[in-house]
Amino acid sequence: MCVDQEGGRVQRFRDGFTRIPPMAYVAQIWDKEQKQGLELSRALGVILGSELREIDVDLTFAPVLDLNRKNSSVIGDRSFHRHPEVVTVLAEQFLLGLREVGIRSVGKHFPGHGGISEDTHTEQAIDLRRFKEIDAEDLRPFRVLSQTSRWRYAGTCYVSGCRFYSSMFFFSLVERYTQGSPGF
Repeated sequence: MCVDQEGGRVQRFRDGFTRIPPMAYVAQIWDKEQKQGLELSRALGVILGSELREIDVDLTFAPVLDLNRKNSSVIGDRSFHRHPEVVTVLAEQFLLGLREVGIRSVGKHFPGHGGISEDTHTEQAIDLRRFKEIDAEDLRPFRVLSQTSRWRYAGTCYVSGCRFYSSMFFFSLVERYTQGSPGF
């Protein structure tokens, strides 16, 4: 069984569950004291995962690997940080916490939702940046974590520079980009 349970405003189970803060809170701790930020991220993964395991959920759609560019109300405080290096190390600790208690996860939103302002649940979104820019920053957490963690990605962006405009073409992009590409 799976659930979209990442903490903050995306916490489907609330009654009887620990209120997990949004991941931007972890980044605030990281910015002051990196070691504490890493420890908190892992601990939140353990807490969230343990509570899911208790009710026989074995997969969660978390963490958000998007960069917080402050222009997306959909992502916003769900993201760990603005910088891909920080997103990567904090997400890795969160994933290790989940794995420690036997929970699998789906990192999201490949190839990065932080660069658009539209809510892709209700609107079509087009990221007008060149793929080279998306690759240089937004894809870095996905690339690094794909080498060290067992997780999968979920995509919701519509990227113009990649020549696709609907989710129908998304999976062919993922396949094309990840097959034979360094880091995937």
